[in-house]
Amino acid sequence: MISFLVPDMSCGGCANAITRAIQKIDPKAVVTPDLPAKSVAIETAMPVEQVQEVLLKAGFPASQK
Repeated sequence: MISFLVPDMSCGGCANAITRAIQKIDPKAVVTPDLPAKSVAIETAMPVEQVQEVLLKAGFPASQK
């Protein structure tokens, strides 16, 4: 499980876009957004750097917690 701060995540649409972007690369990934905390927990086999790159390309720069 990897946790990221995603300051630009502000609504359910953002959370859905993040989930879709991650699951496009890893269909088995479990993505758990926390809108009030502007964070997302991701359970995946992808390396942290790859997850950050996917989030950045989706328009949501993120830093690991």
